[in-house]
Amino acid sequence: MYLREYTGARTKTSLGIEFNEGYSNGGAPVLDYTVTYTYGGAFTTVVSGVTSSPYTATDLATGYEYTFSVQARNKYGLS
Repeated sequence: MYLREYTGARTKTSLGIEFNEGYSNGGAPVLDYTVTYTYGGAFTTVVSGVTSSPYTATDLATGYEYTFSVQARNKYGLS
């Protein structure tokens, strides 16, 4: 799975990311994705049920560096 910034959705308080399904789906279609992002080393936001890419994270605090991750979910669980 790749994960990169989607530059069309960047503002002072939002950032878009785009991703793909990856090489293997574990033998079952991907149902949705969970996007996790952390800033300040302690604050984490988890958004479940994301169904498409790109995804735009909104209401971001200015002056922080964010770390994003994406997990795919199929009938067997999260990747």
